[in-house]
Amino acid sequence: MPPRVDAGVWWMHAPVKVRFDLPQGATRFAAVAQLDADSGEPVGWSDFVVCVTAGDAAQACHITREQPSGRINLPFGGTATQLTIELDAGVNGPVMDRLRLRDAVVLIEQSR
Repeated sequence: MPPRVDAGVWWMHAPVKVRFDLPQGATRFAAVAQLDADSGEPVGWSDFVVCVTAGDAAQACHITREQPSGRINLPFGGTATQLTIELDAGVNGPVMDRLRLRDAVVLIEQSR
């Protein structure tokens, strides 16, 4: 399943790595990482890590059935030029390792 963006929500399936160029002045990335599953799906197999990096800064969220969401709040200063989001399949392999990333924002500080 290739990554896609639909109505402001990013959809990804592990294993995958995506990179975005950051605008000049970007200093922080924030989003909500959620397990992408409907109530009838077998989420017991879901187990993956979302790792977000920008420059030297990194944050990881471990998503499972027991912990189906996490907040990403990654400050990276103004030196990063790219944002990378990587999903690593967990112990069960990539079965049901689907991410829904919502409310994603990049903070851009304006120079005065």
